[in-house]
Amino acid sequence: MEVVPYNKLFGYGLEDNLKKHGEILDFIGFGEYLYGSRVVHPLLFNHVKHDAPINKIYADLHRNNVTRRNFSDCDYVGVYVVKKNG
Repeated sequence: MEVVPYNKLFGYGLEDNLKKHGEILDFIGFGEYLYGSRVVHPLLFNHVKHDAPINKIYADLHRNNVTRRNFSDCDYVGVYVVKKNG
């Protein structure tokens, strides 16, 4: 699947930079969504699309915390929760 323009990926070192400005409280990854949309989806269907119904299923699993952290080894994207210093 091609990288789409709305995906903005940060390089390594982001955590070190965040720690300079606050305390990292949590990291909410998207491993289960990435696994479903990048591994399961292509195995089941010949044509892979970002807006495919199976991707919505994995997005809903993530949103409802059904599989949170179970696929952290598949994760390369997420949201940091940071408490600002001061």
